[in-house]
Amino acid sequence: MSKNDFKAFSSSNNANVVSQERYEESRDLLSGFPPNDVPTHLLNKVLRQSSTIASVVANFIVTQSSNDVLDDGDIAKLTAQLNRALEQKITAGIPNASLTQKGIVQLTNEMGNNNTLAVTQKLAQEIVNSLRENINARVPNSRKINGKPLTGDINLTAGDVGAVLTNDAMYSMNLDRLDGRENLYNGCAGFRPNAPFLTQHGLPSDRFGVQLRFSNINGPSSEGIDQVWSHRLIFVHGRDTYRTDHINLDYKITRKFWDDHNASPDANGFLKTASPVIEIYPDGTFSTNEESEGAEVIKEGTGVYRILNILGYNADGAWGVHGGISVPCDNNNLELIFVDDQVQPDGSIVIKTFHRQHAHLPERFQNWRLKSIDDNGNKIFYQDGESCDIPDSCRLDIRVQMPEDSLWNLNRKKLQEEMEQEEI
Repeated sequence: MSKNDFKAFSSSNNANVVSQERYEESRDLLSGFPPNDVPTHLLNKVLRQSSTIASVVANFIVTQSSNDVLDDGDIAKLTAQLNRALEQKITAGIPNASLTQKGIVQLTNEMGNNNTLAVTQKLAQEIVNSLRENINARVPNSRKINGKPLTGDINLTAGDVGAVLTNDAMYSMNLDRLDGRENLYNGCAGFRPNAPFLTQHGLPSDRFGVQLRFSNINGPSSEGIDQVWSHRLIFVHGRDTYRTDHINLDYKITRKFWDDHNASPDANGFLKTASPVIEIYPDGTFSTNEESEGAEVIKEGTGVYRILNILGYNADGAWGVHGGISVPCDNNNLELIFVDDQVQPDGSIVIKTFHRQHAHLPERFQNWRLKSIDDNGNKIFYQDGESCDIPDSCRLDIRVQMPEDSLWNLNRKKLQEEMEQEEI
């Protein structure tokens, strides 16, 4: 076993040494011991610290190199032994590199199937040169593509590689393909407000959107000509969806798609133009859709309902003269109530409801609505024209005009401005 002359001094648990705290507080730690007054326990502390480090270093050298470490005063020898021990430790602690672990890498100038050797720059260049030679040999410059020799750079057309012309390809969201044109390329294109084709087909012209067009003519074509047909799907941003057909010389038609945003069943199940609609229930509670958000309803008395934050009935009159009101009906399509309405100067609407008996009908088909039961158990029914609430399990549908500063109108205006800004 290798020898280690360096031993730790005062290393037992009961050694006569000063505590660490007192050692660090000692003035002798900076100035050294005075000539004639050396405390034994303080001196032992100094010797233990220095000898312990010396012993640890010497033991490391012995362990790593298996050589004797002697206290012979040969500093150069001791330094060389420490360096060899460190080298031995480093070499032993780092494995060879592989595909699964980091480590020491060995370079090579030879090709092979070893998983631990790394190629040099020289070998990499030789591989590249070899590949170039193989490529040149595999595709001789005597070959041709559609009659064009491969002796240099060549220009290929769409037909050379079996592709279609650019004009026949689908244009995705290209606004310029629609602006100023009535006859468009097949495929998909975006459009700006007032694009000519919108007016041609009777479509709203104040919005951006996207069009998908199919035709029997590739590239731009002139519609309204015999033997030419085209079909479009038109998506208006934030609005509705349309289909147009233009076939031969004369046939042209535009259709509108109905969905859950632009149509809604009324209280009787009939589909009507939806927005902006307010649904009023017997107790005065109400619901709005996206376009009528912000409107409110207050029940002011029996059969009296006031709608606030609006500008009267919807201006387009799609629900009739008043634009309008959908009244609940029975199984015979007879309205259950009369409605009296007044549009106030501030745009609010006051709606009053009254019982409708249909007294001209046979008794069994009249509208018998129970009002109460008296003390004698007799049933009391509403009289024709008597004020009453909206019948139970029924509602009034009111289509109104919203002000410009409504949530829906403000959001729509903001979206329009953002889309216009993106196109600048």
